[in-house]
Amino acid sequence: MVSPIENAEDLAAQTNIAYGTLDSGTTMTFFRDSMIETYKKMWAYMQKKKPSVFVTSYDEGIERVLQGNFAFLMESTMLDYAVQRNCNLTQINGLLDSKGYGIATPMGSPWKDQISLSILDLQEKGEIQMLYNKWWKPPNDMCVPEESGTGTKTNTLDFKNICGVFAVLLVGLIISIMVSIFEFYHYRKKIKQIEQRIGPQRSTWRDLVDELWFVLKCQGSRQRTVLMHRCEQCHPKNRMIERRSRRDFIEASRL
Repeated sequence: MVSPIENAEDLAAQTNIAYGTLDSGTTMTFFRDSMIETYKKMWAYMQKKKPSVFVTSYDEGIERVLQGNFAFLMESTMLDYAVQRNCNLTQINGLLDSKGYGIATPMGSPWKDQISLSILDLQEKGEIQMLYNKWWKPPNDMCVPEESGTGTKTNTLDFKNICGVFAVLLVGLIISIMVSIFEFYHYRKKIKQIEQRIGPQRSTWRDLVDELWFVLKCQGSRQRTVLMHRCEQCHPKNRMIERRSRRDFIEASRL
């Protein structure tokens, strides 16, 4: 059976299927006090819905579900018990909220630690699970869950599910470009000071093209070379200035 409702958001977004809970119960209190927009919207709907969607007992709520076009919001323990014994009922998605049960004792009671240790011991031995199977699950397991992939709705992966990945990549690309430009002009400024003492200066655009060409080649020396122009004043024989790495010029500028 394919359910048109997959979660609380789907339930709140439609009006064809009514939904309610036990009157004056903990589930009703949860929706009334919730600050989550989806649950606030559901609480407003339940308050205004006529006839009332609040029931006086769990049996009444289950009966309205079996009649059709009604979803009953109830505690997970009771819900699990009902679903195990009636194959016409099903639980949609997970829990809206998670709260545990506890045993209350007076302040400073010597029984507190003993009860806690006893419960822990029962859990480790698996006896609590055995009691759950005994009282919650029917003897013949008549309501066997449907096989995976049979009658279930498959959520396709579309662009809105992965657009966040592309957004992160785009932001990272923009930041890396800005850092690269800043690094280039930072070192270009230091190298320019040395060029002024050596001879004719190269244009910034020429250095930028050489820098991009070095990156695109992806081979050769790991140190990018700079200042490959001729200097007639420094070298009368019009020889090519020796290739020097960026690190060499930075060290020279400190002298």
